[in-house]
Amino acid sequence: MQYTLWFVPSLMTLAAVVLAFVMIRIDREVLADAEIHRQWLFEAGAEGARGVLSTIAGTMITVATTAFSITIVALQLGSSQFSPRILRGFTRDRGNQVVLGIFIATFAYTVLVLRSIRSESSDSEVFVPSASVSLAILLAFAAIGSLIYFFHHAARAIQASVVIERAVEDTFTLIDTRLAQDAEGDATVGGDAPAGGDTADILARGSGYLISIDLDTLLDVAESHELVLTIHPQVGDHLLSITPLAAIPAPGVESLSPDDRGALEKEVRKAFRIDMERTVEHDLLLGFRQLSDIAVKALSPGINDPTTASLCIDRIGEALTRVRGLRAETRFRAAPGGTGGVCYTVIGLDDILDECIPQIRHFGADDVLVGARLLTVLGAVAAGAESPAVASLAGQARLVAEEAIGTLAVPADRRRISDAAAWAAADGAA
Repeated sequence: MQYTLWFVPSLMTLAAVVLAFVMIRIDREVLADAEIHRQWLFEAGAEGARGVLSTIAGTMITVATTAFSITIVALQLGSSQFSPRILRGFTRDRGNQVVLGIFIATFAYTVLVLRSIRSESSDSEVFVPSASVSLAILLAFAAIGSLIYFFHHAARAIQASVVIERAVEDTFTLIDTRLAQDAEGDATVGGDAPAGGDTADILARGSGYLISIDLDTLLDVAESHELVLTIHPQVGDHLLSITPLAAIPAPGVESLSPDDRGALEKEVRKAFRIDMERTVEHDLLLGFRQLSDIAVKALSPGINDPTTASLCIDRIGEALTRVRGLRAETRFRAAPGGTGGVCYTVIGLDDILDECIPQIRHFGADDVLVGARLLTVLGAVAAGAESPAVASLAGQARLVAEEAIGTLAVPADRRRISDAAAWAAADGAA
């Protein structure tokens, strides 16, 4: 729900509807004979109240339409200037959702209060809900304030630094989650499926991107059936309907009836969430992919913005310093009861580098500033890192230097690239 524009405005509109009926009830039963409304609340007659509420309602629906149009333009600019993959960041922006909600909720509240007004020509007695109208005026002022905020927020939302920082925050959150999981130490390294015997695969039966894997559900299944499940795909992988999700030792399923085996496979599939698009909720590689995509888009001939590409490279470097200690490995997590468990693999630094560096290396090969900056950042990340991480970073740096030197025509530019890659050449020689 956080990625939708409609959920928060819908909740706010529903709250406004309830508030309207509550305020009208208060006006009828509590404030009808009270003196306070004569001093502090709306005092005009029925026609005046109708005029005020009609003006507010008409203005709110117009402003809501304008705000929605601005949001669509921001989405279009973000997609064309940066990357289509950052659109979810725009749609989940809580500021946009709340502002649209204020406009629509104020409109709904005003319309409901408007219908409750009774004038002298009506069959019933005169009724002007003074408190309700006064609250509508306050909501209108709140909407004006939110409109001013929205203009400022929309202008900032399409700035390169803000878009990049949003992608960085997503990436850092995922990194912190991974590091916290590693610190828990509830899984042993090097686990694998039991030796010997064949395995039976459980197929996806649907296509799309793997959004998340619920290990707790798989552990419950493994414990209840006394099995060791081996997970094949990683979060972020694209699955076909025939892609194996998990493997089960053949002896563990051969004794099951067809119905029991079908139920087991259904339970396992429930733990794998598949969608048509990758999300940053659990996909660490997507966080780096977003930054890489923004850099590549900035390097395209139609945009030609190497400064934004360099900014992305700098932020990628900061993210790499946090993951340079990660290793790709297979882990085993035992079920709580000690019977059965789950084997799975986790990504490492090499996987992350392969996700975010090659495209920048290729599309930035003809820009000496971008190439030199990428080499400098990789060298800074490698400083003080462990030997496996240094080797991986140096390998990527040598590829960057090789492609840039082969593309650049000016000897001075090639020398600059060679100087920036000197640390990687020294590591390779060592």
